[in-house]
Amino acid sequence: MCMPLSYVGFTTVILGLPIIVWLGMLLLSLLLIQVIIAFLNLRMKITAIPFSVHRVLGYIILIIALIHAFLGLAAYLP
Repeated sequence: MCMPLSYVGFTTVILGLPIIVWLGMLLLSLLLIQVIIAFLNLRMKITAIPFSVHRVLGYIILIIALIHAFLGLAAYLP
């Protein structure tokens, strides 16, 4: 028996919260890390974290954001 795609984001529960909530919290955390890396490299001139990490993190954020948006919008699809 297959679960409809519209229920995956909100009925798949991990530690009491739906998976879409976990993805949202992960996305917010990664965005904050992204901003901190850019701030340290550009304003503070601290290059302990290279710009290549900033770029790779941007791609990871894009993928997680697309999954998060797809699961959120899938709840409204028939």
